[in-house]
Amino acid sequence: MDPQNKPTLSDLDKLLPIAHVEHKEVFNAGNIAKFIAVIIAVLIVITSITTIFMVSNLKSKIDQKSQLKLVKKTTITSPTPVDETANWRIYKTNDFEFKYPNNYPLLKWKEETLGQISFSDELASLSILEEPKGDGPVSNSDENLNVNSYKAKKIKGYIGAIGGMVPQSFIEYQIFHPDGKRFFLITMYELTVKEEEKFTGPERPISSVPANDEKIFQQIISTFKFTN
Repeated sequence: MDPQNKPTLSDLDKLLPIAHVEHKEVFNAGNIAKFIAVIIAVLIVITSITTIFMVSNLKSKIDQKSQLKLVKKTTITSPTPVDETANWRIYKTNDFEFKYPNNYPLLKWKEETLGQISFSDELASLSILEEPKGDGPVSNSDENLNVNSYKAKKIKGYIGAIGGMVPQSFIEYQIFHPDGKRFFLITMYELTVKEEEKFTGPERPISSVPANDEKIFQQIISTFKFTN
């Protein structure tokens, strides 16, 4: 190198500021690029979260509507209960009354028909329940309950062949009068009077009161009330 062209200190001082400025400009451009990249990344994340939220919310609403439609389709309206005793006939005395099906034969102590229900028009005294029964009906079970707010007892049992009776089961209700002195006694037997005529000996096997007959009997009892 020619010693005459060798840069002096003053020449170096002139070049240094220029290099410093160029380096600063390069540094600032890199920061701006990084900042823009961060902003873009943040926007992408926010957009993604918003999209996921909107899709999830929309799906939830669709599921709710689907469930509501399913509930509407599967909802079954309960039928209005029908009172089967509404048009039944009324049996009435001075002391009590109850309903029974039309053309249903009732069996009373003094007026035997083809029915299988036995009762008296007069209320019985509670004292007879304390008397010894001897060889009478046999009780298999008894249940204390209420019949239209009246205290009552339901008895299930059977009668044997003693005294020429036809062996059979029975269901009996004792419904106690509010005066505490009297009660109404009504019994349903397994057989009707006409069916009893088919049996003449003690060999008949005892069964239960038929389920349909017991249902009718319970409906009759549900309509009972004292009138005096």
